[in-house]
Amino acid sequence: MQVSKIPLVFVYYVVVDEPMANCCQFPKTYGHWSNGFQLLKPADAVLHVGKTVRFAVKVPEAKEVVVVHPIAGWTHLTRDKTQTWNGDVESGSEPGAEILLSARFSDEPNSYCKLLEFKVRQVYKLKIVLRLFFSIINSVCSS
Repeated sequence: MQVSKIPLVFVYYVVVDEPMANCCQFPKTYGHWSNGFQLLKPADAVLHVGKTVRFAVKVPEAKEVVVVHPIAGWTHLTRDKTQTWNGDVESGSEPGAEILLSARFSDEPNSYCKLLEFKVRQVYKLKIVLRLFFSIINSVCSS
């Protein structure tokens, strides 16, 4: 059998859809984020392009909580009986976009305070192609 005529090809696909649980980064905080506030979802500062992201946050004393996307606009979260503000937000198709979580604490209708900032990033699919040819192995082994 002539080993040099049989190519061996390996193709590996490594798909990273979400970061590892132990490497999550907390979103950028602004001055109005304080003790007693709690971010339940999302668990990371990085939001992936083209995804629907569930937001769940506890912001005591807030009259309204919104998520502001620079292209898609405002998403008003709704408060449930556990005093958690919830809503689904589209991350959009713009890598690098900054999405803000803001809240209104006063009766002023347009008085919102920035609380957290999230970044939209592309999900990378890493394709690693490794080609080993028996002819190379054969030439190394026969040397």
